[in-house]
Amino acid sequence: MSVKFVGIKIFLPECKKCGKPAGGLFYVSSKIKLTKLPRPGILKRFKIINLIIGNMKKISVEIVQGNVLSVDAKGFVVPQFADKMSLTGVSGILSQNGHFCGIRDYAVVARQRRLPFGYSFVTDGRDGVKMLNVSLLGVSAPDAFGMVQLSTFAALAEAEKNGLDRIVMPALGTGKSGSLSFTRSAKAMLSAIESYAPLAQGFLKNVTICIFKGDKAFRDYKNVAGKKSYRAYVNDELEIWNEVNRRSLMRNA
Repeated sequence: MSVKFVGIKIFLPECKKCGKPAGGLFYVSSKIKLTKLPRPGILKRFKIINLIIGNMKKISVEIVQGNVLSVDAKGFVVPQFADKMSLTGVSGILSQNGHFCGIRDYAVVARQRRLPFGYSFVTDGRDGVKMLNVSLLGVSAPDAFGMVQLSTFAALAEAEKNGLDRIVMPALGTGKSGSLSFTRSAKAMLSAIESYAPLAQGFLKNVTICIFKGDKAFRDYKNVAGKKSYRAYVNDELEIWNEVNRRSLMRNA
């Protein structure tokens, strides 16, 4: 799949789901270096290594090392910018594997109104895939830990609303636009999952955190999970802040 660049605007290919053009021009900040996305066939794929954390009350969590597409799931958490789509990371991988419709739909909404950090917005890919887009990229470093917690919590809530029984999450807050170490990311994500577990409705059964960065990153997540050091960061207020974000968008719709 090719990407054609024109100045600071970008033409995106037609969607494999609906066969329609991408929907015209999408504005991309001139501060972002536009590069061609890697083809899925050459992405390095690690051997899947499972760490079963156990059943956090109602939700079973595992950490794997590999590509998000290695996991058999219908729900993918996709980090996005608040006012535009991302062209790299999970968003780029899904776009190149037939799910550009969902990425495009997020871009349309984000262009119309900037989404608050920590908010999750669901769009549809093909073959029943749901993209749990989270507004997270570009958040300031001091707020990153809390926003990763809130993004994780919001994605879990949206997964249940959409009847998903398994979702895949990348290492939030650690990419090119992130500022968290893998240890801090693990503490934020795992504490948010445990914060959400008592509120789970029973639809969501499995959460897979997929580490694509290599052995050290996987070891950091494994250490946090094994020592349960994330439990010091369980936050009962995440439900409140998630509702604040939701109502804020409803008022501004």
